[in-house]
Amino acid sequence: MPIIGDCGQALAALIEGWPKVAPKRPSAKRVLWWKKIGEWRRRECLRYDRGARTSSSRKYALERLHALTHDRDTYITTESASTNVGGAVLEVREGPTTG
Repeated sequence: MPIIGDCGQALAALIEGWPKVAPKRPSAKRVLWWKKIGEWRRRECLRYDRGARTSSSRKYALERLHALTHDRDTYITTESASTNVGGAVLEVREGPTTG
């Protein structure tokens, strides 16, 4: 169902109406979903050995670039080939992106 109207007013109406339609307690499916999310969080999938000079070095490079430029209007990009996805995951985007 599309929502047509002023964004601020539409969001305010949605937020006001949410408690009326929200379930009082989570369903069994939602409980399982949050359990799965908890498992993913425990894996710490973005952790890497900072002393290793392997493919994870690009993660460190992006982390350092962000640390050195976070207070500037800077855009750090990488190619996102399948072999470089791990590096692209750590890219911090605080501005517009193109896809």
